[in-house]
Amino acid sequence: MAVALVYAASYLVSKHYMQSHVTIKALGIKVYFDSNCTEICEYINWGYFAPGENKSITVYLYREGNVNATLHMYTMDWEPENASGCLEVNWDREGYYMSETVLEATITVSVCSEPSIEEASWSIVVEATEA
Repeated sequence: MAVALVYAASYLVSKHYMQSHVTIKALGIKVYFDSNCTEICEYINWGYFAPGENKSITVYLYREGNVNATLHMYTMDWEPENASGCLEVNWDREGYYMSETVLEATITVSVCSEPSIEEASWSIVVEATEA
């Protein structure tokens, strides 16, 4: 089983804007900014979010070895715990059977329309389970 950990840190939420920085840690799978897999994605700077705004980024997953995998993503370690009610992270590869060496994936972060927190952090786990 290969697991990629994506840590989101330093989320600042106000009634006007939210600033974010995301650090990516990967195990058994690599994450890149480009389809040629030359620019490793170690962090994502989402910049500022306005309340109610959604932002997406395209990354490229590189499967090491010859083992096909099923992809899953989930969040954990929310600080504060109620932050998950205001911030949402999704991607377009849930349950995907990855047989390709390189796969495009889109990660989207959404902020609620009336944030009630000033700061939040959480972890994203991307799991590639042998299929």
